[in-house]
Amino acid sequence: MVNMPLLDDIDADILTFMKEAPDTSQAEIAKALGVSQPTVSKRIRKLKDMGALNIVAGVDVKRLGLHLAKVDIATSDPAGILKMLGECPFFINGFNTTGSKNFTILLACDDYATLEAIVNHHVRPRPDVTDVDLSIVVSVAREFIAPIQLTYEKDSQAPCDIDCGECSCWQAGRCIGCPVTGHYKGHVWRTTDPASP
Repeated sequence: MVNMPLLDDIDADILTFMKEAPDTSQAEIAKALGVSQPTVSKRIRKLKDMGALNIVAGVDVKRLGLHLAKVDIATSDPAGILKMLGECPFFINGFNTTGSKNFTILLACDDYATLEAIVNHHVRPRPDVTDVDLSIVVSVAREFIAPIQLTYEKDSQAPCDIDCGECSCWQAGRCIGCPVTGHYKGHVWRTTDPASP
């Protein structure tokens, strides 16, 4: 069992402030809590050091016009799927889960067909995969901010080892391609050419 550190009321209040308004100054938090600014600073440092507070920049998936997919997978090799998709520009996160589907991934893309192509051509054919459910998220209860990298340096090799130019889905227009290889035809991700000044 993981030994979790205890949080007191001040820690919990600071975490709440940071979640609801991450741009709030330490002085403003101190004033609201009735403590000194150095106390807030020390507590924030402690919360970061123990891993209870992380500040991550990201994009609002829906406001950027991205479609979010939840893919539930029954697999004997979750690590293999993570290794294959972990560096994919459209991959957000992966979760080991309980139940008949023991691995869940979140993907985001500006094209529904591409999400389906990723699942149909990268996940379903794997010999370790016995079942897959692909669901498109139609609404979110809360703002969903994801740490998505939007600019990639062009590389001849896609993270998934598939050559988009040779892929029948890309050729038929059923996939908008990978931003890493420069085959991407969408409107969100960008590819830079390392040879350019």
